[in-house]
Amino acid sequence: MVVLDRIDAADLQAYRSVIESMPDGGRDASGLLNSVPEMQARPRSELLQYFFGCEVLHGSLDGVVERPTNAELIQDARLKASDNLADARHYLLFPHDLAQKVHSLRYPFKECVYALQAWMLATSATFLARREDLLRALTDPDDKLVVTVVRDWGKTQADREARPLYYVELLERWSRQMLLWIGRVATE
Repeated sequence: MVVLDRIDAADLQAYRSVIESMPDGGRDASGLLNSVPEMQARPRSELLQYFFGCEVLHGSLDGVVERPTNAELIQDARLKASDNLADARHYLLFPHDLAQKVHSLRYPFKECVYALQAWMLATSATFLARREDLLRALTDPDDKLVVTVVRDWGKTQADREARPLYYVELLERWSRQMLLWIGRVATE
């Protein structure tokens, strides 16, 4: 993650040039480019990866943004599950070419992983950044499946093309279960 006082078109181009110069950067690179005011304007619930998913090599987040509270982390998991449920249901209920649409589900599945990380941090004070560590800690089969889908995304193109409905149904089922689980726990 790179944080600047402000961001303009030249900054975006410079960042893009760095990514493009990396071996497989266009395909495998991941990162964030933010300005301080943008970070401060975002809901704190969306800042989890800033504190746990990014390594600070220079500077500090101290005084820039505050770490999200447990209640904000749970709300973030709830919102991610709710958004993914709405999208997956839309694909299941209305005519779509699922063989095409399934390839756009990479980020919704990643949101499931982020939701699981937020949930675990809020409920057990443990942040598991690595997918393998998350897989070992999870007990629910569908939780494990969504993490595995994200981990193996690059290897599953043929399977996604052969079984697109499976992936959409998994996203719908996981999102529904997570949303209902959070709702039950929140009312206890």
